[in-house]
Amino acid sequence: MPDTYSEILKAVKDDTKQLAQKALQDDFKTLADWISPSTYPAEHSAKLRERQEGTGGWFVRLSEVNTWLNTPKSTLLCHGELGTGKSMLSAILIKHSLKTVKTELVGVAWVFIRHKAKLNDAGEDHTKAELLAALLKQLMQSHTKIEEYMEHQFRDQIKEESGISEYDTVKMLDFWIPKLSTTYIVVDALDESIDTPQRDQFVEYLQSLKLSADVRILITSQFVTTALQSAP
Repeated sequence: MPDTYSEILKAVKDDTKQLAQKALQDDFKTLADWISPSTYPAEHSAKLRERQEGTGGWFVRLSEVNTWLNTPKSTLLCHGELGTGKSMLSAILIKHSLKTVKTELVGVAWVFIRHKAKLNDAGEDHTKAELLAALLKQLMQSHTKIEEYMEHQFRDQIKEESGISEYDTVKMLDFWIPKLSTTYIVVDALDESIDTPQRDQFVEYLQSLKLSADVRILITSQFVTTALQSAP
């Protein structure tokens, strides 16, 4: 009898624990969707499926890329004409970074900008707030401490507001990025954002993160935008 009772008690505890874990996972998913509807990790995986075996391996071996990967607060600008494979190279570099540098203390996040490809599919351009929220979502989903903190911080707001504000997005990035030892950010096809003020404000904010953290930024673009002209 005691053994049977103990087994039943253990089974109940296990079931309760599993239900609690499932509920927490559901809360985390709700939080992530509330922060941003973006699906850049899925886009990255889809892009890699288009890759032919061995394509682009030379890119991650370039001295410029390795210098960027290993130099604190560095920015690397990659220029190229339309259709030259910049997005594929970005995807390959992201995969390389996730494999070689990503840890619990190192963040890797990215955005693939598309002309008139707004995150809510309304056919409008990306905004600074949307792009920053997409970066925050990725950093949160890959770092448990950030995820737990934000779930607690925004639990009530999720029920009352349609999405995170730009103010809160910036506040969270400013708070959490300095707590990571290094954060790698890849911005692909910056030139496809046609809203010049929003585009420049986005880049300027990313550069400002370097004042308090080791943030390493790689940007691909057909041309050097206004904000990139002063990028260190």
